Amino acid sequence: MPNAEIMVVDTGLGSAANNITIDRHWLAEHARSLRPNLLRFFRSGESAWIGLHQWPETELNLDYVREQRIQAVRRLTGGGALYVDSRQLAWSLFLRRTPRWKETTEAELLEVAGRSVVEALRDLGLAARFCGPNDIEVDGRKIASVFVARFRRSYLIQGFLFVDADPERLARTLRFAAEGPDAGRPQVARERVTTLRAHLDRVPSLMVLRKRLTSALLAGFGLRTRPPSKTVYADLRRYARNPPPLPEGLNYPVLIDPGAAPLVPASGYAEARWKTAGGMLYCRLALDEGCERVAGLRLGGDLYLQPVSFLGQLAAELLGAPVRELRERLLACCRRSELDMPGLGAEDLWQVIALALGHFDERRLLGLSPEQANRLRVIGAETDLSAIDILQRAEVMLLPYCAKSTSCNFRGMDGCKQCGACEVGDAFRLAQRHGLEVHSVCNHDHLSELLQHFRARGVGALVANFCEPFFVKRNHVFREAGMPVVLLDLRGQSCYEAGREADGYAGRFQDQARLDLPLLEQVLRIVPEVELAVEAE
Repeated sequence: MPNAEIMVVDTGLGSAANNITIDRHWLAEHARSLRPNLLRFFRSGESAWIGLHQWPETELNLDYVREQRIQAVRRLTGGGALYVDSRQLAWSLFLRRTPRWKETTEAELLEVAGRSVVEALRDLGLAARFCGPNDIEVDGRKIASVFVARFRRSYLIQGFLFVDADPERLARTLRFAAEGPDAGRPQVARERVTTLRAHLDRVPSLMVLRKRLTSALLAGFGLRTRPPSKTVYADLRRYARNPPPLPEGLNYPVLIDPGAAPLVPASGYAEARWKTAGGMLYCRLALDEGCERVAGLRLGGDLYLQPVSFLGQLAAELLGAPVRELRERLLACCRRSELDMPGLGAEDLWQVIALALGHFDERRLLGLSPEQANRLRVIGAETDLSAIDILQRAEVMLLPYCAKSTSCNFRGMDGCKQCGACEVGDAFRLAQRHGLEVHSVCNHDHLSELLQHFRARGVGALVANFCEPFFVKRNHVFREAGMPVVLLDLRGQSCYEAGREADGYAGRFQDQARLDLPLLEQVLRIVPEVELAVEAE
């Protein structure tokens, strides 16, 4: 089959909202066969781009975005949030669903796009690699990302290459890097993101970069160029200045108001997160007064999903449903839909809802406030276990070394003198009163060793005290150990918020985090107390 033809254009620097508007209208008319395949390069002014299914309040530091007048927008494509300014080179590739690509999954398209960018970067002398589902890395740090969307008969494959970046602005805009007293430290961005300027003595011109990327993308997708039509630039400008009506599915608001209230407020709702191979899945759930029916539901995350409206349709279908019928209704809705969810299955959707449901039992049985219940996470090999089930099996409690006093001689050791200088001694005594074996984790390798040891011993379950970012980024170490865990969030400064993850994993983080002792005390009420032997003097 001959290669498909494609036009290549560069529309230069524009606002993020205008660039997304252009993409939406070209995609709409491309899907109706009114526009040809197109590879459009562009740059955007300072902006925060969230994925199609993400929640602004979860991904962005909205106060900072509002104060600094950073334009916040929602992309057409799935995946995670980005900070973008004029120093990143972006592109949008519009591709017809020809027989060659018709049955291709979104995961496969992402891999083709990612490997194409890898080839372009290797031509520049960089040892890049594709890291699924959508990142390209150099030396373990993200240097580019690719994203995908599908609308009817068309694909949009989008990419961003970090030619240069402002680490401080990036760190303060994206939410996980924005919390804590050291918010905005450039180390946060430098640890997670890199740029061409950081790796090359001489950064190629934008023209050279466009040529490299064009060649690699055309080779990867089996395309050949055709000259741009005489009207293509006029058509693209018209989309930004006088846009025609959009079809359903593409007509959502692009601009995000950083001062607006969340679509589903957090107050009164149970929140849950579930890490999948395709990204993090979020849920907010409210039940009626008797906790028998769904009174409110919102689902989202940094994931890819077709049809793009499915999460909203699912939430609408489950609204008012009896709790006892939720799983059956969810699975039935998934079966009726032709879903393409890379790294995500119907059971993942049920699991995040089940975790949120579990918070209502936890509130009642443990006497927790809604805020306390939302600071509690469940990680388990058995997806049907609730926090109550896990606590009843718990044999071991883990504490982080970073919660010890910074002057403690035992900070780098597995143990505690219980001298009263910090909360760790109180947590040790509390756990021992409930018959739990207690360990303070000295570093990431020590955690792995402990988990292997517990697994070999047949430990039933764990209670662990670690920060929320650790849960998001490293919960796989618990899953791989095959033991269910109740994880309690820390308070105060963490190595993630200070931009010192590497120090945290190595056991060198010098700041002090805080345990949530009131939450720990409430949670351990489910674990029977034991009589402690008193040593004779």
